[in-house]
Amino acid sequence: MTGQGPLRASLTALRANRPLGALGRALGARRGLVFVHVPKCGGVSVERALRRARPVGRRLIGPEETYEAARVLLGAGDDEADRHAVLARASETRRDLLHLHLAEGATLITGHAPLGAHTLDAYGAGYDFVTVMRGPAERMRSHVAYNKTGAAGHGRSDLTVTRFLETDRARVMGALYVKYLSGLPMSADLTSQAAIDAARRTVDRLSLVGFTDEMDRFARGLSALTGRRVRVGHANRGEGPALPAGALDRIEALCAPDAAVYAHARARFADRRASARGPGAAG
Repeated sequence: MTGQGPLRASLTALRANRPLGALGRALGARRGLVFVHVPKCGGVSVERALRRARPVGRRLIGPEETYEAARVLLGAGDDEADRHAVLARASETRRDLLHLHLAEGATLITGHAPLGAHTLDAYGAGYDFVTVMRGPAERMRSHVAYNKTGAAGHGRSDLTVTRFLETDRARVMGALYVKYLSGLPMSADLTSQAAIDAARRTVDRLSLVGFTDEMDRFARGLSALTGRRVRVGHANRGEGPALPAGALDRIEALCAPDAAVYAHARARFADRRASARGPGAAG
């Protein structure tokens, strides 16, 4: 009895309601690709571009859906006091979904899923892991302002900006690169040198890091990885209301952990010829 060919195996997977990773590979997908979407770094536009370039075998880890699932599991409400705990649980859910989709063989996985050495050790041989970054203080300023708008969904804040910047949620927001790349839970001290160093080590193992002031260059890198032309547009460019006096200084201080990770990433991946061209797109 002969083994199944790629198309027959893919049809079998489809009937079993499994991801179409085998079919995606049969249609020309190279290695799998994981895009780690850090909020307010142009990631919505990148996700859309990648889904066009790789339409088969893709999986999106939805932020609103995972937040709602975590809220239900915790039996929590949806006010400011609950959101930090729910976000911590949602982060675990997103990590677990990332591992599920990797184990299933999805050819493209995108979303707000944290990444660490354990994931790279297990799946780095078959996947390219990529992300895009924005200057940390500019990213957080955009994030804080956006969360005061009606479009923010579960991330919205009912507090004044001044009060919000003293919360646990704000402290994590200043260390998002550490949160997404260290492999540590939100309950860990994301400001510690050990956490920062863990995130830097993950950066060293990524296939590609883009920057919002070099998005065309990032798109070319994605095209090389996927074997398809990737064109990144612009989405979610609204910045929200202006911040009060003193907020920017506080944001700069909160972002010290991410500034260290960002500087490390730029030293490794940025175009040395590029001059400063502004913070770029949000997303």
